[in-house]
Amino acid sequence: MLLSLCYNGAFRACEVTHLRVKDFDFSANKVSIVPAKKARRSGAGLPPAVDYPLAENAMALASKWIILNELGPQDWMFSGQVIRCKVVKYECSLGHMSTREAQRIFSEVASRVGLKLQRRGIHSLKHARLTEIAYKTRDPWFVKQAGRHESIAMSDAYVAVLDLTERIRKIGGIV
Repeated sequence: MLLSLCYNGAFRACEVTHLRVKDFDFSANKVSIVPAKKARRSGAGLPPAVDYPLAENAMALASKWIILNELGPQDWMFSGQVIRCKVVKYECSLGHMSTREAQRIFSEVASRVGLKLQRRGIHSLKHARLTEIAYKTRDPWFVKQAGRHESIAMSDAYVAVLDLTERIRKIGGIV
């Protein structure tokens, strides 16, 4: 479930580990998150939460997870034994999964399926999803919104790489 949400929502590990059941709006297929990068940089408390749309299949999976684990509205989606949250700006109570544990789960799954990734860990799911969105839409603004990037330049890189790859394929390689 953790990895599915990271991929489907293009979430950072910190964003997904801080999800509570009450953050999900199943009638509107959206989840409310606090963008992790802004939470770390903000000196004036938490930035506002962002309502992020999720696909129906991801929402259905989250609903099943909540039912199977008998979670209440205030419960963390992914509980754990966090001693101290590193993102102090979240002002969260203890009990959610640590980002280190989320990385460990990702590494274990990647190892089982023979996936070799260089240094990015669970964050590579965010990049994979944004690359897929860029490939399908060719729209840097849409990629910016989906990735919750601060500038369009960050999102434009996904589209630019795809365009370059496609052009090289069309001409048959670089001489």
